Amino acid sequence: MAAIPESVKKRFKMHIRKVQNKIANAKNEYTDEKEELLNVFKHIAYSIFGFNEQKEMIDLSIFRMTYYYLGVKIENEIKYIIDISSPKKNIQNENLSKTIEYAMHNHVEWFVKTNGTFWDIYRNRCKQPDEYEKVCTINFLELNLNNDEDLANLFILCKESHNKNITTDLYNRNRWYGYLNEDSTSIDYMFLVNVCLYEDGSEKVYIPFFDVTYWCDEPFIARRNVDRAIEKYLKDEYGKEFDSEHKFETIAYYKEADHLKKNVPVWW
Repeated sequence: MAAIPESVKKRFKMHIRKVQNKIANAKNEYTDEKEELLNVFKHIAYSIFGFNEQKEMIDLSIFRMTYYYLGVKIENEIKYIIDISSPKKNIQNENLSKTIEYAMHNHVEWFVKTNGTFWDIYRNRCKQPDEYEKVCTINFLELNLNNDEDLANLFILCKESHNKNITTDLYNRNRWYGYLNEDSTSIDYMFLVNVCLYEDGSEKVYIPFFDVTYWCDEPFIARRNVDRAIEKYLKDEYGKEFDSEHKFETIAYYKEADHLKKNVPVWW
């Protein structure tokens, strides 16, 4: 189990009982009005998970939809999306594919489906790109703070669990994936890639040209998936394949805005 800070355990003990009572009474006390529902879950994200209600939560609900999305963010990056069902209803599993698509569109690694009582937590594992798996289910009304598994599951959604430090500087976080022509006299294609390595060994890689993000708990696996994605694109789009001798990776500058470069001269 990940080390849970004492401050987080203290927050759990202080607020869990109050939130459990609020959820237990929600079926009778709350309507299905959007603002009222969002406020309930904002309060839970604040009191239990440690996020600021004003600065770190955003309404991502889609116009005219009957279900609502709450985004939880740190430093303008959405860490996970909460797909909210009314406490009066069961979790809307029929909406799962739409929630996955929405999470992918917003480049979000984690998402949650909840009606207040049950919280189904999903994550993109990256070893199978674009595939999510269910990590666990939390029953808020049956939480036991003396149970290590319950504590670990709660901590997944806490701010402290997502506020990870990046180990590389800004320049090294931006890379070019290059592909040389057969005689190595020019670069046929260069794809800009943003690589973030975290102190816990996990990795996040974003390809602006495809508008796709890959995550992984281990270093380099996400980058291998990026390489496969680019190779598939080049083969499908241009019918080209590149061997290891004609591929390279190099630093890109932070302010470079081009996502794809073609026919770049080589200076040897």
